[in-house]
Amino acid sequence: MASFTQEQEAFIEKVAYAAAKHILKTHVDTCPWGRKLTRAFWLALGIGIGSGMLGATALINALS
Repeated sequence: MASFTQEQEAFIEKVAYAAAKHILKTHVDTCPWGRKLTRAFWLALGIGIGSGMLGATALINALS
């Protein structure tokens, strides 16, 4: 097993992190399931925010 200095380990960690980020983004952009999952996430987020705003508005109006 090779032994690395702390500087080398930090560099390897940065490179691996950057590569993983790029690989995941590329996969999500090209994979049909990744695109569907991304759309579903944003749709659910929009529904959640909209429902929360409507609920808060209704609560404020009910208390007024």
